[in-house]
Amino acid sequence: MKSERIAYNASSRNFILANLAKKSFSTATHVDRNDLAYVGASAIPGQSSTIALGRFVLATEILPSRSTLPVRILVVDDYEPWRGFLRSMLEMHSQLQIVGEAADGLEAVQQAAELKPDVVLLDIGLPNLNGIEAARHIRNVAPHAKMLFLTQNNIPALAKAALANGARAYLLKPDASSELVPAIEAVLRGEKFLSERLRS
Repeated sequence: MKSERIAYNASSRNFILANLAKKSFSTATHVDRNDLAYVGASAIPGQSSTIALGRFVLATEILPSRSTLPVRILVVDDYEPWRGFLRSMLEMHSQLQIVGEAADGLEAVQQAAELKPDVVLLDIGLPNLNGIEAARHIRNVAPHAKMLFLTQNNIPALAKAALANGARAYLLKPDASSELVPAIEAVLRGEKFLSERLRS
């Protein structure tokens, strides 16, 4: 394998995203200050490889088949700046597409019924209908959607209850920048994901 170092800027980021889509190279090693180090390699269909950009991680292969891309995501949170943060983070991933947003539980159910997303990112403390109740309704109107809770609530018992009631992942908001993409990858493989700080 041949290693090469690229200065990290807007142009190189676009170059990297374009080549990820074409799978010209597949894995990344690390980011050192403003430089991006990557290792060129042949991408293997169905395997998950990553490339690091700043604090975030891009997945070159989220799903086993490219025909199922992009992954369609519904974001549900009553705090608009947080939804904006998630948008800015997920927009870095060419395989992930936000197809809708909702600010309360009832709106989330309506959006899920209309949009049929692949993944729903849900807060728990939502107006009108809390996240756990919203998830139960979403399972009825969009049974193939994978539910990921993204919340400030770090009570392990609540996390276990959410996973037991159909959620595929439970993440803490402070860990979203490092755990959200791995969690999405995990649930799309049929696995469950729990924030590292809640594992015990």
